Amino acid sequence: LNIVVGGSTSNHRNIISGNSWNGAYLWGANGDNNTVQYNYIGTDKAGTAAVANSFEGTGHAGIVIKNSADNIIGGSSSELGNIISGNASDGIYINGASSSGNLLASNYIGIDNTGISELSNQGNGVVIKGGASDNTVGGNTSPYRNVISGNSGSGIVLDGSGTNINEILGNYIGTSFNGTSAIANGNHGIYII
Repeated sequence: LNIVVGGSTSNHRNIISGNSWNGAYLWGANGDNNTVQYNYIGTDKAGTAAVANSFEGTGHAGIVIKNSADNIIGGSSSELGNIISGNASDGIYINGASSSGNLLASNYIGIDNTGISELSNQGNGVVIKGGASDNTVGGNTSPYRNVISGNSGSGIVLDGSGTNINEILGNYIGTSFNGTSAIANGNHGIYII
């Protein structure tokens, strides 16, 4: 649909927090080809305290992509990344065989906007499951780097048969934004089931 949620400056930023279910839900073919960038999802307007999207349980998150393709969560520079932190379940949850070609880049997932303090998602940072493939978490240059730290569960979970050809590269997992101090995820850094 080519919808942009957010933008490139603080005037474009949405605060997507305090909802009973997910912060943002991209579902099915009508959820293809969208961009979610520069938002605070699960935090207060300062990006330093939790205002959780509050549904707890599998399949719910700050952002859910279910059988949707070719979406960009974040962007090609740190200025375009989202803060996806403080949610009651996972940070980002990608599920379904039609979930392909999605890019997660330049986001803070489980930390606050300073990049040095934990602001946990109460589940995992990123979950990819259900046959989702050809999705990319990060990139081969530093502007695409996600910082996935401080989550109560694992940093990244790849779960289920058929979940393949996904790329995880260039991220800081379990550290501060500059990679110099530990902000541990509660379980694994990357968990492949």
